[in-house]
Amino acid sequence: MGVFMMALLWLGFVPIVSLVVFNLAEADLDRTNANFLEEGMRRDRDLHPDELREGVEFIRSHPLSEVFASTDPNARAMAARFPAHLRVYYGSLKWLSRIAWGCVLSGAALIIVVVLSIPLGAKSQSWQYVSLLVGWHSIRLFLTLEVIAQAILCVGLSFWITALVAHFYSVQLVLGTAFTVAVAVLGVLSGVFVRIDDTIAIEGELLSASEAPEFWEELERISEASGTPPPDQVVVGITDNFFVTENRVTVRGRPSTGKTLYVSLGLLKILDGAEAETILAHELAHFNGDDTAYSRRIGPLLHRFDRYLAALHEGVLTRPVFACVLMIRRFYEASLQRLSREREYRADRAAATVVDPESAGNALVRTAAYSVYRRDIEERLFEEQSPHAELNIGRRLEEGFLDFAPGFADAAIGDAAAAPHPFDSHPSLGQRLRALGRPADPESLRDVLARATDGAWYGKIPDAPRREAELWSRYESRFREAHERSLVYRLLPSTPEEVAIVAAAFPAVTLAAKRGSLVTIDHEKISHESWPEAVPFAHLVTITARREWGTPILCFDLQGDRHVVLPLSRREKEQQQVFMTIQSYWHRQSVAAAYQRELNASEDGSAEDGASPETES
Repeated sequence: MGVFMMALLWLGFVPIVSLVVFNLAEADLDRTNANFLEEGMRRDRDLHPDELREGVEFIRSHPLSEVFASTDPNARAMAARFPAHLRVYYGSLKWLSRIAWGCVLSGAALIIVVVLSIPLGAKSQSWQYVSLLVGWHSIRLFLTLEVIAQAILCVGLSFWITALVAHFYSVQLVLGTAFTVAVAVLGVLSGVFVRIDDTIAIEGELLSASEAPEFWEELERISEASGTPPPDQVVVGITDNFFVTENRVTVRGRPSTGKTLYVSLGLLKILDGAEAETILAHELAHFNGDDTAYSRRIGPLLHRFDRYLAALHEGVLTRPVFACVLMIRRFYEASLQRLSREREYRADRAAATVVDPESAGNALVRTAAYSVYRRDIEERLFEEQSPHAELNIGRRLEEGFLDFAPGFADAAIGDAAAAPHPFDSHPSLGQRLRALGRPADPESLRDVLARATDGAWYGKIPDAPRREAELWSRYESRFREAHERSLVYRLLPSTPEEVAIVAAAFPAVTLAAKRGSLVTIDHEKISHESWPEAVPFAHLVTITARREWGTPILCFDLQGDRHVVLPLSRREKEQQQVFMTIQSYWHRQSVAAAYQRELNASEDGSAEDGASPETES
């Protein structure tokens, strides 16, 4: 409710402020012009006292704003005798106030549409799609117009606030505001009308029926038993989950359409035949329930919704509208999450019917444990402070899984222990086990994870070890590259190997400074031929750019209240090159230093927590 009220306040902030300012400005205009007219009448010696009294009473009881707004022919004739700039002032205030009221009323109408559509969306997937479709088009229409209208109001405010407070206006301020809001509006329009590519890139290999006839025959048997259509294509990979989709996909750059089933080779190796069958039956049940067709339709809508949110957030001036759209997106998310969980429970029941509840529960436990263990392995590998010659993630998973399993069983039962999935939010492991009528206590989980499995379905894929090895090789190559890129911003190099890593990304460069002198910058320090010694980035506190006797300089404030000055070239391009390079190299060193401080603090805390009583004493 707090988010709801905040969104309404932000949405109405600019229109309400505008109404207040424009009413005050109109009242100020009326008062100023009434005084001017009254003073002019009093200076007119030809007016009879009775005429003067009647004229003053008329002016005081009929403000000019009322005269200009009247449709009476006499009032129109009177208004026509006033200067053109007054007609422009009053006309602009009238239309700006109308726009402000339009913003308030359209915002209220949008909230009503959304509030009515969200309960409908909770009924079923079809109703949810219709609800989101109607909601999206309503938002696109109302709030895009709202953004344009509020942009106009901001331009009006930039004129009338200064005119009201200081009795002058700034052309530069009005034009600057107009330019800023125009950029914001264009950003929002691009977020609404840009074409969305919903193709999913999948890392894996297509497995055709001719390559793996036994696998496909068994898959078709499961499809027939569960009353679901078989997939159009199967992709094998090494991620830690199975999934299905009807979105367009690309596999190693090759486009595919239709129903796609993704199968994890790593998981197939730790599952027995019945457990693998239940997972496959679960995924195929999503085809039967039209879950994937629904996801294919609703996915682009959600993508457009999120693109629109990003455009509103980036626009800065459109943040009030962003708050409202974010609130609406959260309302939809609640119904999306609920239906997503219902789909998973239904697919679990279908899998249990095709095979048996025990195998379905065992498969869920092994899949969740495998996923958590893989995440832990990769997090530890990524946190390493030196490059990896070899990763062997697949081998680590196989060899260490049984040792990891007891610890997982103790920690897994909870609402946070959910198997990951690329498209939906799943219920927790404990919730899914209880829905299948399976025990969800740590002892039962340990029993499941301790049992030997045959990896039967892994054997149904010809040349599976070669396929898996090639996929791991490509994945680990990308992992190493990402790890080494992160090391650049984590290391304060102290060994030749570490220096080589950082220096490869931040090599030493020599740039022109004042009058042909040279400044040398590397990952560790800045050197200039006029300095007695180099300035380490670790000692740098602040950098200030200024001019001294007409010469551009950089002033470096160092630790110990020391200062060093670097005179720069008078050429703008060379100044920018030196400044930007120093900023970039200093930023790297600062990030790495902060990371090392955090790492050391964490290690010190761990050492204290793990200290024995004897050590503490």
